[in-house]
Amino acid sequence: MKHELEAEKRIIFQNEHFTVYLPFYCEYPYGVYIMANRHVQYITDLTEEEKYSLGVTIRDTVGMLDSLFDYRFPYMMCMHNAPVNSGDYSKDFHFHIEFFPPMRSADKQKFNASSETGAWAHCNPTCPEETSKELRAATRSLWKAKRANKIVRWRL
Repeated sequence: MKHELEAEKRIIFQNEHFTVYLPFYCEYPYGVYIMANRHVQYITDLTEEEKYSLGVTIRDTVGMLDSLFDYRFPYMMCMHNAPVNSGDYSKDFHFHIEFFPPMRSADKQKFNASSETGAWAHCNPTCPEETSKELRAATRSLWKAKRANKIVRWRL
């Protein structure tokens, strides 16, 4: 995340506790990550304020995806905590959430080729910096609609 924050190009939005970004290595055009700003290993390490913030961040991430093409965007969401009962991961593992939406455009789904799947050499057919711009625009659209209801307190 440090490198993503320095580059800034793939950051979608941030709040006090979490950063949402599209990593350069993601195999899905709109596959975003939610990373805790504070180093934590497990979701249970979050404070009450961070847990609330995580809920709002997930809500806004899903809303951003839905706003992108103006329909309920399909996705798989995976939460990653440090392994348990197999060593000390306090320095190495950082709690995060990954979204894997299968769409590559409003009307096209991304399918993996057998060589991608078999060799674990996935190919993202888009430029993450460009799709990040689309996601930031979708986020602004979502927040503009929410501001009309006066419930937004995030920054882009």
